[in-house]
Amino acid sequence: MAITHRLQLLTMFAGPVERDAAPHFGYADDYLGAFGLAVSPWPYRQRPANTSYQALLKAKSVIDHHDEQGAVMTIAKWARHCYRDRLASDVVVVVCRLMRDVGGATFSKGKLGLDFSLVLFDPVRAEAYKPTLAHELGHAAGLADNTVDPTNLMYGSNSATGAGLRVAEADRIRMAYFARAA
Repeated sequence: MAITHRLQLLTMFAGPVERDAAPHFGYADDYLGAFGLAVSPWPYRQRPANTSYQALLKAKSVIDHHDEQGAVMTIAKWARHCYRDRLASDVVVVVCRLMRDVGGATFSKGKLGLDFSLVLFDPVRAEAYKPTLAHELGHAAGLADNTVDPTNLMYGSNSATGAGLRVAEADRIRMAYFARAA
């Protein structure tokens, strides 16, 4: 299917996970490409954002001590510092190691008082379920977990068997604040 929309991502890295993350941007492109969607990470996946590294390592230590809300607020503050002029139009994807046994967590616009969506993505834990980043971008667009269809990208378990989307779900991603017509 031809690409009709690009999802604008602001990528930040906490720790030496850049090389682990690179393939996952490709996986997200592959899964979402079937619905005319493409991911557009910035800085581009070949050029990680070094300016955020030290501050996010500090936030990562907060995540490691299970103060998730504190970590999210610290990361949000740093994202505002680095990207204030782009937050209204892009979703922030922080690539880091998570202590929880999940490949990603999304804090949607409005959650915890955020005025943008924030995705925490662990490429090492996500290795077992390759559509994890695409799934988290669905949450950032406002989609809930699907508890019925294990072939759906939004199925809320790592035991999902596919990466399909209903037409209404793909349309909702196209209408997300971080989606741009290609």
